[in-house]
Amino acid sequence: MTNLSEIKQNYDKFYFIDIRGIQSYNNSHLKDSYHFQSKEKIFDFISKIKNKKDLVLLCSSAKKAKNMADSLMQMGERIRTFKFLLC
Repeated sequence: MTNLSEIKQNYDKFYFIDIRGIQSYNNSHLKDSYHFQSKEKIFDFISKIKNKKDLVLLCSSAKKAKNMADSLMQMGERIRTFKFLLC
């Protein structure tokens, strides 16, 4: 698993997918992050992107992020998961 400092140093080498609720996303989110709440929308996004960067899931629930990551990894996607809390 990649650590946060590596991600900060290589920010442009990742796709950041925020899976929190729309209100949380609208209140605050990472620059250039994508907002998807369903695995179907994430799968659709993945199928359309040409540059296969690693994915970083941003969420306030480690359980939700892990479940989403498990689903994506079953599809063979490279993914990094972090519990992401905005204060």
